[in-house]
Amino acid sequence: MSHLRLTCVGCHLLVAAAIGWLLFRFIGASWALLLTLPLIALLPGIYKLKLGQLRLTTIIIVPYLTVAVMETVANAQIRLLTGGILFGLLLELVCLIALIRGVQAHGVLQHAPDEGNS
Repeated sequence: MSHLRLTCVGCHLLVAAAIGWLLFRFIGASWALLLTLPLIALLPGIYKLKLGQLRLTTIIIVPYLTVAVMETVANAQIRLLTGGILFGLLLELVCLIALIRGVQAHGVLQHAPDEGNS
C-alpha cells in the first residue's frame, strides 16, 4: 500500500504543478497561488494517510476535475495539457479511494516507512 500512497502523492504534486503553471500562464501569479493553495495544503495529510484529509481531498478535487473536463472539450489550444491534468486527477481519485478503503479496513497503513514499522 505504500506504493499506492506514493503514487497518490506524486499525482497530487504533478496535478498541482500543472494547474498552477496553467493558471500562472493565462491568469496571473496571484490567482494561480490562490487556486492551487487548497491542493498544496492537503499534501501533508495525504502523505500521512489521515483519513479525514483523504476524504476531504476527494471532495476538493471534484471542481478541478469538472473544469478539466470542460476545458479539455472546449479549448483546443490547451487540450493536451488539460487532458493530462484530467488523467492525473482521475488517477489520483482512484488512488485516494483505494487508500481510504485500505485505511478504513486496517485502521493504519501497514509497513509505513515514517512510522518505523518494518
